[in-house]
Amino acid sequence: MRLPDFFVTVRRVGPNPGLLLLTLRALRQRSGSDTLRLSDLTWILLASGGEILGWLDRLSQARLVVYDRCDRDDPLVIEIISEPPDPSSWPIDESAVPMPPHALPTHWFVQVLPRVGRTSFLVYLYLLSREGAPREPASAAVGRIASAVGLRREYMVYLHLGRLQRYGLLRRTRSGRGLIILDPPPLTRWGRLRLQLLRWGFLPLPWRRIVLVSLALALALLLLAYLVTHPLHVLSLPPVRDDERTDPVRLAGLLPGA
Repeated sequence: MRLPDFFVTVRRVGPNPGLLLLTLRALRQRSGSDTLRLSDLTWILLASGGEILGWLDRLSQARLVVYDRCDRDDPLVIEIISEPPDPSSWPIDESAVPMPPHALPTHWFVQVLPRVGRTSFLVYLYLLSREGAPREPASAAVGRIASAVGLRREYMVYLHLGRLQRYGLLRRTRSGRGLIILDPPPLTRWGRLRLQLLRWGFLPLPWRRIVLVSLALALALLLLAYLVTHPLHVLSLPPVRDDERTDPVRLAGLLPGA
């Protein structure tokens, strides 16, 4: 699949289902089989099994794939039944022109995609698809990237560009106004260890869950510190003496009833 055609599919079905379809093609080419395990897709795409099945349903409704899952523990049997759509029927934008085909190495999907994340990988693929296109202002380029990969805010594009630079996939020019697209560097020892942990099921938590867990831990620590500095006998009310009571006390046999 050519990258411009891929982003036509992304425009049609959404970023995550489109990236799943491209990943399925790469894994099928890599293994030579239509049978894939759901666990392999979860660690590669950093998603839950429910999310993967939801994206497969979206692709199935778009008549791009057919999949079968007989049992929860059985592998997925996936058949890609549709060719990439014609860019002329689903234009990405008015200035988009078909670029030369890019042969994506299949190892990118098992070594680069799990480390940089889905959205950053989509930004990287979009930059590759625009190689050779006429130069345009940075603001216009950022807007096109956000529209192509499904980002709601343009400032988030800069976050993903910075992430790609940290992983050695991008480099700024000397003037600082342009970007140079680089091939993925070789894996380091830490990179291989991280991929192995992902294969074993140690998936990173989403940032929203990290924020909620951090807030819950902070509140628990504050409560614990307060209880340590204020023991229970200090927090409980002291007993009231008889001479300090405001309501009359009746003693049976001594005071007449009111």
